[in-house]
Amino acid sequence: MNQRLRGLSGALGRKLLLSILAFSFMITLITSCVVLYSDYQEEVEAQNADLKQLEGGYLESIALSLWAFDSNQIDSQLRGIINFPHVVFVRVTASGISATKGSLSSSTLTKNYSYDLIHLEADESHHVGVLEVVVDQEKIYMTLYKKAVVIVITQFFKTTIVSLFILFLMYTLVTRHLTDMAAWARNLRIHDELILNRVPNIKDEIGDVADAINQLRLSIISGQKLTEDAQKQLEVANKELESRVNERTKDLLSAIDRLNTTIEELKATQSKLVEAEKMASLGQMVAGIAHELNTPIGICITAQSHLIEKIDDIKEKQKNNTLTRDDFDDYLTLSREGLDMLSVNLNRSSALVASFKQLAVDRKDQVVSRFNISRLIKVVEEELMLELGENHIDIQLMFADDVEVETFADPLKKVLEHLIRNSMEHGFKDSKGSIYISIINGEDRLYIDYRDDGEGIPENIREHIFDPFVTTERKRGQAGLGLHLVYNLVTQVLGGSISYVDSKMGAHFSIEISKDIHDKDVIEQGSINAGAIESTISEENGRQESDERSSEV
Repeated sequence: MNQRLRGLSGALGRKLLLSILAFSFMITLITSCVVLYSDYQEEVEAQNADLKQLEGGYLESIALSLWAFDSNQIDSQLRGIINFPHVVFVRVTASGISATKGSLSSSTLTKNYSYDLIHLEADESHHVGVLEVVVDQEKIYMTLYKKAVVIVITQFFKTTIVSLFILFLMYTLVTRHLTDMAAWARNLRIHDELILNRVPNIKDEIGDVADAINQLRLSIISGQKLTEDAQKQLEVANKELESRVNERTKDLLSAIDRLNTTIEELKATQSKLVEAEKMASLGQMVAGIAHELNTPIGICITAQSHLIEKIDDIKEKQKNNTLTRDDFDDYLTLSREGLDMLSVNLNRSSALVASFKQLAVDRKDQVVSRFNISRLIKVVEEELMLELGENHIDIQLMFADDVEVETFADPLKKVLEHLIRNSMEHGFKDSKGSIYISIINGEDRLYIDYRDDGEGIPENIREHIFDPFVTTERKRGQAGLGLHLVYNLVTQVLGGSISYVDSKMGAHFSIEISKDIHDKDVIEQGSINAGAIESTISEENGRQESDERSSEV
């Protein structure tokens, strides 16, 4: 008996009972709402029909009674109206007459209806009064409430009885057998057959599970007999596996030796590729320098040749006594213009050579010092204050004041100056904007985030902005060496890295340098020597000058 009670109150039984009750309650609630709403609609329609009857059968007779001042007839008619279902109060109001029946209810479920009383006489209509009718719908709602209570109670008892019957069937057919199976598995009576307390040879899911458990039991018993043979076979397999592992280990060591040899060959090939890349970069640099210097030097040669030609012309006229004052004045004017042209282009060539010299950076010529990074940036801002003010450019500094580094101060100062000048010359063509510099103090690295809100860098040159001679303002005399110099200073001198960050607002650069330059290992760089650059430039210009003079002759 106790076991049966435990089975009925088990987890499956509780879940089944609660599920049936919940589902039945929801169905009962939905159907009850539908029935009650239907009854409510019928009551409302009946009430409207009564009002239609009142409007069709009483209004005209009441109007006639008022016209005849027949108070007895009015009273009789009001008693007939008050007997209508749900009518609790009726009143007739006319000039000098007011008759009522019933009493006003305090319920909030009342509705007031007002009808004009019209008397027709000799094809003329006379307004003789007003009929007021008050209908109380509280009885309708009380009837529906009682009906709902009856439906819910009867459905609840019916559902409970059906659920208990289903629960009893569940226990009889399923739950008690599952309990027996669990007790058998808990005690692990593997040599005893699983026998359920039920009619034998019944083909259902419970019988299939019992048969499967018995078959599994027989398989385990037979498997235990084969354990010793399997153990011996496992030992043999382990010995074979160990032999194979030894052979594979020897093959792996041989492969590692071949791999080391291949790595050494790859390192040698890499060194050759690096040297080839250095030579290619040097050739590109020399070609770029020659291209940049070709224009001003060519102009100087052309102006010089033209002046020599004019001098010879003046000498010839003087020799022949044909030199006039106008010829001499024209010669002086032309000479002045030619000399101005020579001066401008020679100064431009000198500035280009000075820029090229800066590309030959060497950290050995720099002095290490410890300084406050915020103070260095403020010094740069003060030096460029006049240009920044004229162009209405504001620098926003976002960093802590106590960040100190031990590195090369002058190269870092040049990096910041070139970035700011690059923003002023290329980013703020409307001479208005802001520059934002952020400093992040890492454990051993310093991170500088530089950005502006200018026009940004054109997409077609973003991948080459750190290459030499890349610029969008060549027509304004820009050589395109600023960002290349910044790249060399950051990577070769400051031991860091710089990268361009894609941004929808202006130019954005991310710089990373070492906080202590002594902790940075010296990396061999293929730096270009300034003397070699100047020598190459001189030779190239000499060849170009000779070629141009030959062409002029």
